[in-house]
Amino acid sequence: MKVKNYKAGELICREDTPGAEMYIIISGKALVYKMIDNNKINLATEEDGDFFGEISLLINCPRTASVEAVEDTEVMVLSKSSFIDKIVSDPRFALKMATTMAKRLEEAHRAISRLEGERKSLEMLYRTK
Repeated sequence: MKVKNYKAGELICREDTPGAEMYIIISGKALVYKMIDNNKINLATEEDGDFFGEISLLINCPRTASVEAVEDTEVMVLSKSSFIDKIVSDPRFALKMATTMAKRLEEAHRAISRLEGERKSLEMLYRTK
């Protein structure tokens, strides 16, 4: 486990790049975003105690979003082995992580359902012409 500091505006991790660690914010604030058609789409703002980067750590895939420090930010960087140590030493962290991931999944399901409804509405609108 190590601690890293980022200045406001500094990139912590970049979408579509390999990642083998996750981050827990000790202090500061970070913006999670995706680039779609050269547009920056803000997904979330993470603050003290929040985490990000867990997807790449857990399933060994490229980063799904970019994260930038909004203000000077200090993070704890967890490798796979230090992540396991953290869960063993602090089971409450595992519960917080599972709860947060479930909320994120529920929000994603809501967004997908909304987009599907919009798609169907557009299809009906253009079929009637």
